[in-house]
Amino acid sequence: MDMSMRNADASLDVLKRHWDEFKRKPLDAVVAEEWRLFLDWKNSVRIDELPLERYTGLLDEGSAPYFTYLIERQTTHCGRFRAASSNGYGVFRSRAKGGNGGEAALYRTAGQRNAEGGAEPISQARAQAYFETHVRPVLGALARFEDREDLRPLEINFARKVAYMYNPGRLLALYKNEVIRRIGGLLRIGEDELEGYKATEAIKRHLTAAWNIGAEDTCTWNPAAVAAWARTEEDIRLSREFEVSQKLSSFLYQRFGTAMEFEHKNTIFYGPPGTGKTHRVTEAIAQRAMLEGRSLAEMREIVQFHPSYSYEDFIEGLKPVNSGNGIALVVKPGVFKRFCERAMKSLREDRLAGKAQARAYYFVVDEINRAELSRVLGEVLVCLEDSKRIDIDGEGRETGLRVKTQYGYLAEDGDGEGFGVPANVYFIGTMNDIDRSIDSFDMALRRRFAWVPTACDYDVVRELFGASEHADRYESICRELNAFIRDGLQLGAAYEIGHAYFMKPAQRGLSVASVRDLFETSIEPLLAEYLRAEYSAREVKDKLKEARDIFSLPRAAARTAAGA
Repeated sequence: MDMSMRNADASLDVLKRHWDEFKRKPLDAVVAEEWRLFLDWKNSVRIDELPLERYTGLLDEGSAPYFTYLIERQTTHCGRFRAASSNGYGVFRSRAKGGNGGEAALYRTAGQRNAEGGAEPISQARAQAYFETHVRPVLGALARFEDREDLRPLEINFARKVAYMYNPGRLLALYKNEVIRRIGGLLRIGEDELEGYKATEAIKRHLTAAWNIGAEDTCTWNPAAVAAWARTEEDIRLSREFEVSQKLSSFLYQRFGTAMEFEHKNTIFYGPPGTGKTHRVTEAIAQRAMLEGRSLAEMREIVQFHPSYSYEDFIEGLKPVNSGNGIALVVKPGVFKRFCERAMKSLREDRLAGKAQARAYYFVVDEINRAELSRVLGEVLVCLEDSKRIDIDGEGRETGLRVKTQYGYLAEDGDGEGFGVPANVYFIGTMNDIDRSIDSFDMALRRRFAWVPTACDYDVVRELFGASEHADRYESICRELNAFIRDGLQLGAAYEIGHAYFMKPAQRGLSVASVRDLFETSIEPLLAEYLRAEYSAREVKDKLKEARDIFSLPRAAARTAAGA
């Protein structure tokens, strides 16, 4: 067995231990509610007899909930996907705004295009014919889990969600190709099995057998409760299969689907405090270490910059060491140079072994803007450019740029070959863009980095407190507070509150008291610091009162009642 296979097996052993800890955790109560809603729909409307008006509609025109809305919006906790547009449904209801059909042009289809490339409005009669001929047969095939390569005119992720809801015992609630392929690669499943709407079938089958996954040690729903709201024995069977599949889907998505993608060798993740920049970066690298069966300590280095951080700490410098006659100053490599030397050795090994994809190494700088960056990086700045990175071919020949370092001439081997940054190193920084030290990034630095914004993730807040009676109202006041900061206080998006702040009530449980405590101990002091440079003391007091009134569950309830 080669090293890559041993690494994969080690990763699967780790995953199995994590799964054994995870599998008995109860699902969020809202998942059961959404599943019951789907079962009611399935039992009331046969997919092969689904009428057009139950397939698509417009809620604001008073129509009843319809199938596409059920799949995309009303069952999001059973598996979330994003349709590129309504064209992905094949046919969809639209508002009549002139066009060839006049007032009767209430529908659009994926098969009709106008001169601008948009969907051409058609009459209800034409839409009905198109639906019965092109859309409904595909829906029926998905529900019956039939082999079908051509899913047109349906979008693949919509088709996958439909098939999953009708066949939870066969599939997983995973829809992104990159996530599916990442898992399939670890399990050594051929790419041809990861295609089409059945893309997750092989993954579920493999893990079910390898981990001996079954309802008896995974399901936590009360059997009596399930039997009470399930209409048939088939509903009970599907419900148990659904719970197992939901558990496994959630487990796999947490480990394979939430990681950041590092598309550039040099990246700065920036945003307000509390948006989880460093956490997401380090978790993404940890996931990669697990998938590749590598040592996290070997492939990742994390440092935190501060005003005293120097070139000598980062690249190289004179350091005192004990000698036979006392203390001597010796040139010692800094943390980044040592890291690059480690990555370079790995790069050379991989290239000489004929590997097209070298093992990646990740250097993470937290609060990168707090140091004087031009001085810390020095002449090495140019080496970070993609076109200047050191690479090696299969014969051991090196390409790229090496530079003479500041203290290189004092080293024992003179300047040697100089220093360069290997092609397999990812240089990642995180920063709060409201920090005044952002000015430390001059244009030469800025153009060498990709800049990726991070914002408050309300989905994380919603998922954390989804079971609470205050969940809807709490998410609403979080959004309203950030809108007030951004627009009402005219501070801009950089000063919004990150979701890490909004998650703090979880320690005590979401309640009126815990929300009030969060504002008084964490949010109010932060806002006061933001405002004191912009407003007088009296104005600051008034603005804080406005923020307190917004971020209050009782006042939010009162506002809702007044508007009802």
